[in-house]
Amino acid sequence: MDKDKDPNAKKMPKKKGEDEREVPKGVRKQAVEVLLKGIPRTDWLHDGNNLLYTRKTVTALQDLRQEVEVPPSKPGGRPFPLTLEVRFEDREIDLAWLHAPKADKSLDPAEAMASMSEHRRFVQVAIRTLAQEREELIAQGRKVICADRRLVCDAVPLKYGREMWFGYIGQVEIVNGGPGVGGRLNPARATLSLNLVASVGLPDMSVIDLLGKLGAKKPGEWWSEEECKKDVVWNYWNRQYQTLRDSLHGELGLRRLRVRAEYGEVKVKGKLVYGLTDKPAKSYQFECEEMGGKVDVAAYFKHKHGLTLQYPDLPCVQLGNARNCIPMEYIHVMGGEHNLAVGKLRPEFQQEVTRRTAMPPSQRRDQIMQALNNTQLGPSAALKPKGIDVAFEMLAVTGRVLETPKLKDGYGAAMRESTNYSNNFKSLAPPKFQVSWGLWTFTTGHSPSESHIKWFADQLTKRCYQKGLNFSDAKFVEWPEEAFNSYFRCHKSREAFSPDMGNAIRKDLKRVADAHKDLKLLVILLDNSEAITDHLYKLVKLITETEMGTFTTQFVNCKKGIEDAEKKLNNLMLKITPKLPEMPTGCRAAHNVALSEPHPLLRKEEATMIMGADVTHKVAGISVAGVVGSVDSSYASYFHQIRGQSPYTLNTLKQRHRQSEERIIDLTSMTCNILEKWKSMNNKLPETIIYYRDGVSDGQFINVLKRELNLLDDAFKKISTTYDPKLVIIVGQKRHQTRLWMQDGGLQEDKGKGKGKDKGKDDKGKGKGKGKDTAQVPPGTVASEGIAQPSHLNFFLVSQLGIQGTSVPCHYHILHMDKRLVKKGITVDDFETITFQLCHMYSRADKSVGYATPAYMADHVCERGKHYLEANFGSSDVMSTHGSSMSEEKQDENLRKQIEERTSWLNDRAAQSSRLKLNGLQLYC
Repeated sequence: MDKDKDPNAKKMPKKKGEDEREVPKGVRKQAVEVLLKGIPRTDWLHDGNNLLYTRKTVTALQDLRQEVEVPPSKPGGRPFPLTLEVRFEDREIDLAWLHAPKADKSLDPAEAMASMSEHRRFVQVAIRTLAQEREELIAQGRKVICADRRLVCDAVPLKYGREMWFGYIGQVEIVNGGPGVGGRLNPARATLSLNLVASVGLPDMSVIDLLGKLGAKKPGEWWSEEECKKDVVWNYWNRQYQTLRDSLHGELGLRRLRVRAEYGEVKVKGKLVYGLTDKPAKSYQFECEEMGGKVDVAAYFKHKHGLTLQYPDLPCVQLGNARNCIPMEYIHVMGGEHNLAVGKLRPEFQQEVTRRTAMPPSQRRDQIMQALNNTQLGPSAALKPKGIDVAFEMLAVTGRVLETPKLKDGYGAAMRESTNYSNNFKSLAPPKFQVSWGLWTFTTGHSPSESHIKWFADQLTKRCYQKGLNFSDAKFVEWPEEAFNSYFRCHKSREAFSPDMGNAIRKDLKRVADAHKDLKLLVILLDNSEAITDHLYKLVKLITETEMGTFTTQFVNCKKGIEDAEKKLNNLMLKITPKLPEMPTGCRAAHNVALSEPHPLLRKEEATMIMGADVTHKVAGISVAGVVGSVDSSYASYFHQIRGQSPYTLNTLKQRHRQSEERIIDLTSMTCNILEKWKSMNNKLPETIIYYRDGVSDGQFINVLKRELNLLDDAFKKISTTYDPKLVIIVGQKRHQTRLWMQDGGLQEDKGKGKGKDKGKDDKGKGKGKGKDTAQVPPGTVASEGIAQPSHLNFFLVSQLGIQGTSVPCHYHILHMDKRLVKKGITVDDFETITFQLCHMYSRADKSVGYATPAYMADHVCERGKHYLEANFGSSDVMSTHGSSMSEEKQDENLRKQIEERTSWLNDRAAQSSRLKLNGLQLYC
């Protein structure tokens, strides 16, 4: 690869017609191809929008403005004339840099990561372009999907005629070269991180075939589908197919699908299904001047197109806004990219997709290698023509396993196990008083009975005593009259949101608070997970945590019966303890365990506070920021702060940009509040602060972290002009494509025979089933040499035990470390240990979690802010309330007003919550 083959980036301004309407992407893509038809395809690359890459040898396009005509999309159509303007950008991408990247140590971490963003973008555009050009592939964002085994493996049939398709996602990473001669690092190198991905889509099929798939008893069973199809075309209106007819009207059936219609000489494609007629084609009539009045669809097609319907008893499909009625037998569902599931998967598919993608680590590794080695459809097919060579083997790196932290509980000595201890632990710091509590029930069926509920309450009291918690007998066990009646009415009528239910709940909550002044915990039993039950949960949390502030709540799902709920009590104790105060009037939370041998920086005398921060977007139309700070040196509980903020960046004209606002705007105030609470709890300010930040991508490092560093510094100065703690900023990333496997690991064959009577001591007569997959890396695995980025301190850590699927490492970036800590001898190894220890201090579970607990807690705080908003406003976005007939300026003005209204409402509620005594308890877990 020679440097003279390197492409230049050329900026293509937005192309608009004289009527100022945006040119469709498909037309834009064809226009670029017309413009460049005399230039070899390997010498240019278009990203589909406004960026065009060309080799340096291509000089004819510099500062060019030219009229082009896009050929008509169908015979007899008119060409699409438009003007393309190409302006030269003084930017050069040196593709030789990908073979031998040069790490610039003069750049700070954020700038260094931004410097390689253009190379990353070029590779992603090349891979996406191949997926768009090849008929076998589908481009979905950065994913490359294939609907059959030609890339990875066969499609997996799902419900409602859908299939799960596999593919890969790739991203360029620049890593250090690993240790070399004399202990010095080898030169940096570029790697392509590949990961296996899956999407849900519909294969190309007739709507008649889809009927068979929708009515089949088992997805993917050919015989069942054929039998159903043969029967339903003649008995569609029978009672037995009521469920199938209902499903066709929804988005799990035909509604909003993109289809094509073919009848006679008519061929149309890309139309959206609006709905179905309520009568068969032979009975559904419309006015037709040509035929002299009302006529049914079957007769019209016979007269107009000379076609006799094979299935006149089936309804017609209504297409587009005009709702043109076409007989079902002439409609075909478009496959491939046309009907891919976008966004969060529906629950009907999520469980099966999760199960299928959580494959054994060695299987995932082998399928990634299969995609990598595919020279026709894999990434090498996209990159080799551009002069980029791809190696066909995985990168071998050297890692190490950190020592598992030791925990201690109420029994005194260090616990034998640091995970899976829920059955055997005793609370280390339980409430030092008798806890007053009560139980509400919102079960809607005949079971459980009142006697069963009381039995459960007795069992909970006994289990608390076993764990070292002194609970009174339940002060009340009841179905709260007004709240339950309001909830039951909504449940019966299948409502998802009720503006009146909140008042009924508020009245009953106030009643029990007035009757039991010392109440500290309200346990609430539920027996389903329907939408109105979710709304009930959010309302209770909103009222108790932002209005009352006298007791916390714990929900328990008894969907499988009260006996099953009783089996969960040991795990329930893990959540209940940190929701209670140590003292009746205090806000220091009780806790179950603590680190037996904490890292020196985490010891009490070091006065270290751990912080976590995150931002969640698309929450009832706004964004929610959450910040937490550890209460004391136990690192078992956290103070929290919630803020609402605009989901968009605004320019000087108050016009919104589409990019999400990732930085925490009110970080200074939030940090000040947490520092003041820490001081009141510990009688001094923290001397060291370790700030874990979640949710920041590589491209946002500069904008987010430089600003947040300044905001943190402003908070320190507001507390005191002389306050200058030692600060460390660490960003944790889980959304990356790097995976780790043991080099020689694989799925071991087990000699166990199903349910045979194996009398081995550890097997207790149970069959062994599948063997262990030794490709899974153990918890505590840390890797940096040969895999970390070369510009700054960073490392990958697998902190969780991989029970299902392949363990995902968290990529931690130490973007700022106080020089005083460096002089003290603190290194990246220390933060690897600190992070791994904190991963064992997640109070909701007895397992080590996948990323640092403070960042996890900040995520929960954001989620709680989301619950508050949805309890009051529902889950609708602010955009959904605007009419399409408004001007863009008016829409922007209304949008800003609604964002400000919802942001102000949440911040008022958050301020009330912050003043209540519950802040410091783990009420958001």
